[in-house]
Amino acid sequence: MTVIYDRIARGYATQYLNSLPAHDDLIAWFDGPRSEKALEAFERSCAAKKPGRVLKRLALTLRPMFFNPLVRSWTKHEVSVKAFGYTAATENYIFRMPDDMQPLYSEKAVFETTLYFDYLAFDCIETHTTNYAAVSHHAISRMVERGAVDVNQLSATIPNLLRMCSDFAMFAFATEIDFSEMQSFLLPWNKGALVLVFMEMDPNMNNGGKERQQILSVRTFLNEKMLSEQDEERMRGFPDGEFFKRGDTRDVFDFLSSWMRGNARPWEFSDSTLEGNFKNKCW
Repeated sequence: MTVIYDRIARGYATQYLNSLPAHDDLIAWFDGPRSEKALEAFERSCAAKKPGRVLKRLALTLRPMFFNPLVRSWTKHEVSVKAFGYTAATENYIFRMPDDMQPLYSEKAVFETTLYFDYLAFDCIETHTTNYAAVSHHAISRMVERGAVDVNQLSATIPNLLRMCSDFAMFAFATEIDFSEMQSFLLPWNKGALVLVFMEMDPNMNNGGKERQQILSVRTFLNEKMLSEQDEERMRGFPDGEFFKRGDTRDVFDFLSSWMRGNARPWEFSDSTLEGNFKNKCW
């Protein structure tokens, strides 16, 4: 892939964010008629023996906020479906510590929201959402600038990246790592590494802090020439896709837990790591 001048890279990142629904639109979607239609479509489908047509019917009601509904469970006593939404927050507020009332700064970012529909016994239907991962505008710019992504494939690459980071975050929370302070990880990706940080965020300060939570945020991308021997050692041993197919659940959990504990580092803010600081070429 071609390396791109930083100002042009920022333009591509901005163009991608502008193509997404605004994060604030999530609230309007849940309060509006389309969410009611989605719930009705799911409720009508719960008695179906096979989910194929159900997913197609549900997908029509979820757009344009959510896409790609997937079956989590489809049995006589339990039906569960999830779908993914990707939204852009123009003012995502970052807090230094969980107890801080005032944000340190704000940034542009893309969030993944996972929507769940669950049908349980006794005709009980529930819906809920989760947010585990985000990627900053700065990080997308660096990916483009440093040749890690094709600008024509951002609409596919960024959702796949966020899906991977959400899985990483859910797994990390199940380990014994102390998340009372900010933790960072260096994750191998596209012949370089992603800097991931668990941060306190609120993408909608006008919502009374209801969306403030700890999110795994992609902060930047480092290409292979930028990685030190210490960085390489820190990432060593990260399993490939075949490992997850070979090992059983317990083996995978034990191995990844050990790798995450060895990879995790406490994170501190500095001027060089704030959003939009392109003067620091190492960030």
